[in-house]
This record gives sequence, structure tokens and C-alpha cells, in this order.
Amino acid sequence: MNTSSRQFLVLLDKLKAKTFVQIVISIYFLVFATALYGQQLQINGVVRDHETSHVLPFASIALTGTGKGTISNAEGYFSITIGQEATELICTYIGYQRQIVKLKSGQTHYEIELQRSPHLISEVTVKADDNDRIYRLFNVIRNEKIKTDIISKSYFESKSLCDKKQVELVTAFYNLHSIGYEISNLDFKAGKVGFQKFGGRYFANIEASKSITNMSLFESAEGFPGNPFTMKAAELKKKYWLDLYEVVRNDDGDTIWVVSFIPINNKHNLFSGKAWLMPQKQRLLSIQLECQNCATHPFIPLTDADSLSNVNISVNRTFKLNNNGIQIDHADFRFDAIFNSRYKSRESLSYPVHTEAILYAYDPSSAFYIPKFDFPDSSVSDYSKIFAFPFIPTFWYNQKPNQLSDQLQTNEKFFADSTTFLDGKWQHPAFYRKEKIFTTPHTTWSEKRTFLNTDKPVPKSNYGIDQQLPEEKYHLEVKIFMDLNRNGDSLEITTATILDPYSTFFNFPSDSVSNCFINLYFDLCESYRRKFQLSVSDRSLTEQQIEQQFDAFSDELNQIQKTFLKETARGTRYDGLTKWNEVIRQNLGIDNMQLFNVQKK
Repeated sequence: MNTSSRQFLVLLDKLKAKTFVQIVISIYFLVFATALYGQQLQINGVVRDHETSHVLPFASIALTGTGKGTISNAEGYFSITIGQEATELICTYIGYQRQIVKLKSGQTHYEIELQRSPHLISEVTVKADDNDRIYRLFNVIRNEKIKTDIISKSYFESKSLCDKKQVELVTAFYNLHSIGYEISNLDFKAGKVGFQKFGGRYFANIEASKSITNMSLFESAEGFPGNPFTMKAAELKKKYWLDLYEVVRNDDGDTIWVVSFIPINNKHNLFSGKAWLMPQKQRLLSIQLECQNCATHPFIPLTDADSLSNVNISVNRTFKLNNNGIQIDHADFRFDAIFNSRYKSRESLSYPVHTEAILYAYDPSSAFYIPKFDFPDSSVSDYSKIFAFPFIPTFWYNQKPNQLSDQLQTNEKFFADSTTFLDGKWQHPAFYRKEKIFTTPHTTWSEKRTFLNTDKPVPKSNYGIDQQLPEEKYHLEVKIFMDLNRNGDSLEITTATILDPYSTFFNFPSDSVSNCFINLYFDLCESYRRKFQLSVSDRSLTEQQIEQQFDAFSDELNQIQKTFLKETARGTRYDGLTKWNEVIRQNLGIDNMQLFNVQKK
């Protein structure tokens, strides 16, 4: 047995005993060992401008004839896993000539230098009405009605720094819905998040993914500066200078206008930048937006003691042509500001903060199965979803070719750092609501019992055993999570029983009866989850059939929950608690009435 094979088997043996952080570390090395074992090779490189040697961020790199690809990161670096059949890469970047790179046996690093596209401005006769043509082209593109909804798998990565120290990292996968040039929605699939303290506190930019999604190119977006495409023709001429910066020709022979736009006035509330346009096809290929010291931005500190100043925003989007007309390729977002804290009880703080994020659409031919788990409203942040959903190692392992994998090792070091906070026990202030009584944002069922949060006082009550609790004084919301993922030829089904604190409240003191009642309810849902998991163990079932069974199971569980609440008189009827305690004892082997010493009075 060779060294890589032994490493692979050892890692498989150890993986079962790993904690979450250790699993993440193991996955990285497991990916590496598996690549060697499966005769695959990970290659990497950097993309630069041939003349200046400046790195080219977010260049597209594709394996010829495979449909597999990636993009370079903000520093121009890329990494991609190739098989034995791979012979060449194709590297493209707007404004540059396409380059085909022949792969050499044994070579793992490639320095790719791209030549700028042929400069045609000297060959173009600039007519007196060319400036008007540019304004008209902007207006035509703005008014084009593209209705085709394209769904692509996408990878999201966001990191935040305080005074140059990385304090936050979010990596996630979505189904990206795009209609023409606009991102219409991001359906959350899975994610990981880590925080490190700075100045004795945690910093989180909870708006990074929302900023990418919510900023419309063609309609005024709340909290964002305006740009030329949000304006009608008459308003555009009043507020912007449009200038033909250069004219180039791409590899397909198409003429591309590079148009710069500068606000005439009010530059702190309007984006400046450049747009790459195809005048013959009336298409927008890419746009760069920048605003310095923005008067308008979407970021609001969570406390009155904090403020932001000197806010700078940079937004770039790149598109590609297809049979449906246009499709988003990637979007990146950068945010810089000075964060000011004025707490009376501590020394005032002031330091620079920086967030950079990238959303990369990589597979329009298929989409992720989106987990079944309903949140109370659509505004729930990605943090809450990450904390709520179980971590599924096999899913992350299977997605490795599509990550910006040159950053993978750096990311995993951040997640694995002993000072990085990884789980959902920490609550961001934005998550709090007065009626929350549980100790974590979301609680996944375990044999460790669930307790009310006694840190917050609750009104004293005369209600006790065998006395009806008013329905409006409490609500328990336990939901079943389900996710489906392809693992080779098989369908992997993951389920979990999760208590949702956003909809749960219990306005009575924590005592043996209330804690017994809550755990019986939680255990009841868990026992039915196991019943459902067993019912879909047949590997021949399709996604549709599993969905149908899940819907039927959810209806059944809902009726059982109602029966439980009725027979226990919402937790105050001793005989009802006894009956359901026996059911749970037989199904799960847990005797809650004994654990909590519940006795009839």
C-alpha cells in the first residue's frame, strides 16, 4: 500500500471522532489524498497583465471540453482539479485576448499572462453624434425586458477585516436566480462561518450577501448610490458625463466599447465607473461601480453607540452571452469604512473595517436541492441559516472543484484556528427578541436536555400541575430539517429535529414541569423524524417520491403535535404527561418524568 493510500484510510478512520472544527480540517486533507488516489491532479496559477504584470482578479479559467471551470480570486490566483483527460485550459478576461494554455505532465503551477485586446480607437471614426449614441445605448440596454429566469449553482465567499486583522469568514453555496443582468434571488443551500475577536468584541458584516443580491443595476436600490442604468435618458444626461474611453475587439471579432461614466454633481451619492458594451448586439458585458465617501450606503451599526464614516463601496459584475441572451458570471463587492464606537463604559474606539465578497455562478445546467426548513420570514440572515442547518461533510467534499480552491487552505486555517468562534451559541445582537427564552439561536435535538433560559426574568405564575395554561402565553415551534444530496449514484438524505427560537416563547417560570413538557414535545418530534428517516431508506426512491412522503409526514406530525398539546393540557395535565412520557420512553429510551422528578401534587 502506498503512502497516499495509507493516509486516506487513516483519515477515514479518524473522521468519525472529529469535532466540527477537526472535520473541516480533515476534509481538506481528505480531498488532497483522494485526488492523488483517484489519479487526479490539482493545478494552480496566477493570471496577470502581460505588459504591467498586474494580477487580473476574477479571470475565467475553463478546462477544454469538460464544462468544468473556476475563476481567479481577488489576487489573481486560481486552483482547479483536473483528470487524466485534461489537456488544456482556456483563460478569458474582458478586455483581453483569450489564451489557451497547454497542460504539461507533472506541472502543477502556471503563470498566465494575457495580452490586451486589439485597441481600435484609432481605427474608429469618432462622429459628432457618437456621444449621443452612447447615451442611447445605455437607454436601450436599460429598457430591454429580459424575462428568462436562469438558475445556477453558485459559490459565495465573504471576509471582513478590522484594522487589517481578519475577523470574519463566510463561505456558502446557493442557487442563484438571475433574470438578465439582475440577481433576483439567492436560495441558501449550505454554509460555514467563523469569527475572531477584535478589541474584545465580535464584528460581523451580516449584509454582505444581501448587498450583492439587493443592489439592482436598473432600478434604484434602497441604501445604494445611483448609477447610469437606473436613470431615464433625460435624467442621465443631466447627472452623468459618458465618455468613450476605448474601443477593443474580442476574440470573436465583436467590437466592444469601454465607456467611463462620471457624475456631474453629487458624486458622493452616485457611482462612477466603467461599462463594457457591445454596441452591435446591444449588450452589457461588465460594469465596475465605485463611490468614495458615500452619502448613501446600506450598512447600519446595530447599536446607537456605533457609527460608520468614510464609507467606500466598490461593486463589479460580469456577464456572459448564451442562448437566453445574457447570464451573470460573477459579482464582487467591496466595502471600506471607519468604524467608531462610543461606549460610555469603555474607551472610545475608531479603526478601519474592510469587507470583500464574491458570488460566482458556475453551473447553469443543474441546481442544488434546497433544504426543507421554513424560517418565520425571508429577512433571516445567512448566519441564522448556517447556525440552524446541520453540517454535512459529504456535501462540502463533493463541492470542492467549484470553490475558489486556491483560497481553500487559507480559509480552513482560519476556521481551524483555536481562537475562531464557529458554532451558533454566540448570538449577534440583531438576533435577539424579547420573548426568546432558549440559550441558542436554534437547538438541534440531542439526548442532552433542553432548558429554559433562566437569565431573563419571566412573570411569576400561579399555574401548576393539572391547571390549564393560557394558549397565548406560550408557543413551541419544532421543525424537521431535510436535505437531499447526490453522492455518486446514490441519494443521501439528511434529517434533523430543530427547535426554532424565532417562533418559540414560553412566558412561565422554568421548573421541573415546564422543562419536562418542553423536552417531551421535542422528543416526540424526534421520534417521528426517525420514523420518517426509516421510511425513506429505500435507495430506489426519487427526489419527488421523498418530497411527497415528507409532505405527508409533516401533516401527520402536525396532527400528533396537536393531540399531544390537548392531552397534556399544554403541559399541565399529569395523566397526559405520563401517557406521552411512556411513548417517548419506549421510542427513545428517555424517561423525562424521572429525569425532572415530576410528581402529581
